[in-house]
Amino acid sequence: MTTATLKVASKGSLILDSQHPEGMRKITALESKAKTSGLRSDQDQTFDKPIFVETLKGTEAVAEGQQAHMECRVEPVGDPDLKFTWMKNGEPLKMGSRIHATQDFGFVTLDIQSCVPEDSGMYTVKANNLSGEAMSSLALHVGGKGGVMGGSLHPDSMGKIKALEAKKDLKQQISVEDVKQPPVFMTPLRDIGVIPEGSKVAVEAMIEPKNDPSLKVEWELNGEPLKTGSRIQTKLDFGHVILQIDGARPSDSGFYTCKAINTLGEAVSTTSVKVEGKKYFLFLQSA
Repeated sequence: MTTATLKVASKGSLILDSQHPEGMRKITALESKAKTSGLRSDQDQTFDKPIFVETLKGTEAVAEGQQAHMECRVEPVGDPDLKFTWMKNGEPLKMGSRIHATQDFGFVTLDIQSCVPEDSGMYTVKANNLSGEAMSSLALHVGGKGGVMGGSLHPDSMGKIKALEAKKDLKQQISVEDVKQPPVFMTPLRDIGVIPEGSKVAVEAMIEPKNDPSLKVEWELNGEPLKTGSRIQTKLDFGHVILQIDGARPSDSGFYTCKAINTLGEAVSTTSVKVEGKKYFLFLQSA
């Protein structure tokens, strides 16, 4: 009796054996092209310019010896070319055991342990990829430890002591910030746009370092020094800048520039104002 030998071929080998050699070469070429195309699409994927979906926020004032924490959120998430750089007063921030930064899936943090007065300043995180960059900033003020105040003190005495210590801390902050930070507009001037003649205009901005005694502000209208008086006034109060115009006139129209200057540099913010006669606004209302 003759025993027949049965050979079972795999599906793959059956397909390979049944194909004409020329046909197989075409199929192999197509599969290779498809794999290469898929790989290339992954490599050629482009990401948009970074955007701070949540700007830098966190500790703005802290006592000496305490911890400061800052955080923000950035998109796009998943970009392998997205990099983060931390700066303090425009200079690269040195990391170490006391100062530590993290980044995880678009969530970026900075922690400073045992703060010292020298940690005061403007902290900026810069996000950049192949499409561009974006920045966000936060000012940190580190005050003194303060004296020990017992609960047995009279409320009036307690208030006087707190006021004296606050004044002392302010002087310490001024001496630190005076030489370490160029001006930065934390809140720029808002755009006024078109306003009716005779109306009142008030625009504000916030500047850091607000405790810098050398900080000064200059205003320009269309590139020329702004003439102030009883109708047009400007103020600078602890980093708070105000431009106020009473009874606006068509001649007040133009581009207003606010320059913040100290010993280390300057910063600029602008706004536009267009004053139209009452007839113009009556026409808009009737249209």
